[in-house]
Amino acid sequence: MALTYSRFFKVKHRDFLQKGVYNAFLDQDSLLHIDPLLLKGSEIPEFTNAYTEFFNYFKLFIPLVKASKADNLQDRFFKKMVNRFTFKEIPNTGLGFSKGNTRGRGISGTISIQLAHSAYTIINAGLQDPEIFGLMQLIEDNMAADRISDMTIAILQKHFLEYTQRIAQEMELTTHPYTFEYGVVFQVPYYNGKPIHFIPESFLANLPVAHDFEDIDTVISVH
Repeated sequence: MALTYSRFFKVKHRDFLQKGVYNAFLDQDSLLHIDPLLLKGSEIPEFTNAYTEFFNYFKLFIPLVKASKADNLQDRFFKKMVNRFTFKEIPNTGLGFSKGNTRGRGISGTISIQLAHSAYTIINAGLQDPEIFGLMQLIEDNMAADRISDMTIAILQKHFLEYTQRIAQEMELTTHPYTFEYGVVFQVPYYNGKPIHFIPESFLANLPVAHDFEDIDTVISVH
């Protein structure tokens, strides 16, 4: 039987539901992802400025593009863009569709370079609205919606840790210290030696993708 948060913490599903927290799986992913556009107007205390912060991250690509002379790694400004499109894996979110585990895939290597090339092209074409980067899965062959989700959590990880810490305190869950950047410590629950990241249900959208042949009919019916 799948290990949900409620089973792991030995509480009721409704306890998470009442808090607006997604009762995720700890031993498998779900067909859900974060849509960064759903951050807009959030009244959750830890996320009131998250929408602006997320898209401000992409505004910094504009001066990098203007300063770069070429879209290759020999150009230091373009290389900086690639670095900003490189995101670590975030554990224990219960999102995406990596069957058999719950690790965020992160973004690196050729995909980071591909995204930097796209940003270079988009910005040079005069499109400077940062919200377009929330829709990258629509224009990138390898940029699935769950990668956008991983990107969102990576950029806003501090917000998710703050949220997790508060929810854990309110629900009186067992926590352990997790040292974030610059020595900032959060008290959050752990699973398999890594911190859990609670996700507000209001940020979630479906990922209609078939894991196996028997799933195909279900996926098709969603459309």
